[in-house]
Amino acid sequence: MSEQQFVNELLHRYLTGECTPAEQQIIQQWYDQLDLTAHDPQVQNKDLTETAFQRLRNQLPSLPKDATAKRLPIIRRRYIRWIAAAVIIGLSVVYLLPHLQTSKKAAPTTISIVNTDSRQLKHIQLPDGSSVWLNRLSRLEWATSTDDTVRLVKLSGEALFNIKPYADKPFVVQAGPTRTLVLGTEFNVEAYTGEQEIKVALLSGKVQLSTAGDISQTILQPGKLATWSVKNKSYKISTLPDDVSTWTKGYTVFNEVPLTSAINRLAKRYNWKVVWHRKNKPDIPVSAIFSKETPTQMLQGIAFTYHLTLTIQGDTVFIK
Repeated sequence: MSEQQFVNELLHRYLTGECTPAEQQIIQQWYDQLDLTAHDPQVQNKDLTETAFQRLRNQLPSLPKDATAKRLPIIRRRYIRWIAAAVIIGLSVVYLLPHLQTSKKAAPTTISIVNTDSRQLKHIQLPDGSSVWLNRLSRLEWATSTDDTVRLVKLSGEALFNIKPYADKPFVVQAGPTRTLVLGTEFNVEAYTGEQEIKVALLSGKVQLSTAGDISQTILQPGKLATWSVKNKSYKISTLPDDVSTWTKGYTVFNEVPLTSAINRLAKRYNWKVVWHRKNKPDIPVSAIFSKETPTQMLQGIAFTYHLTLTIQGDTVFIK
């Protein structure tokens, strides 16, 4: 939108009574600075008023044809003077725009991003005093501004949150299409890129779950696990496993993770290429904890438990 179009839109909102109080004040200040005494006797003339309004339209080609002077919070005499003045000075964009930009200027915003590699766990202290454990191959992003009304973070991967409560500033975790709203609680979110499930595990407090484009909401209680299905676009609620936060100690943890996703997580972490020699990949949920096992031992343990045959050649894993 050009500067002229922006001012046109503002003036149209003023005429139709749709301006915000701040915008009304800017226009009024602009008007008060004009020297219109020479025009006062003339603006009482109805014909001149209509002519002035028509000329105003000509100066503002973007105004809808049905725009009318519905807003009259100031006395009509001043309103007519304002129309005439707009015609006389050609809608002083030079004056209005800097003031509008000043009034709309947002508070300074700082973007923070934390990433972890395949061997890292990170403990993060957020500006509001909340703390976050970030798992391997994960990313957390947040913006900090002095006029924030919502504490929003974006997650890809897995994180354990311990949120400091602020009644007037809810905390929101955006992970894929899902949003988890909290006021103060401890919970774990799994949202690895490319996987078909996003999980929210609530350890304490209460959270509200929602998704983009859906007005429905799900309230999660402590001790429960919500699993969002990308395919079905719905949540499934189940009992929370006891070891949901064990990964913060450096363990590798799978809690009801689909078999293919569990193998893909290991492959991504250790830079393996996975080749399946079977048409139907099993979608069995995997629950396992590994503490001191090597990458190969973890993969072999999963293969043995779920009756897979695998061969490792260099950095390639063949599964059948």
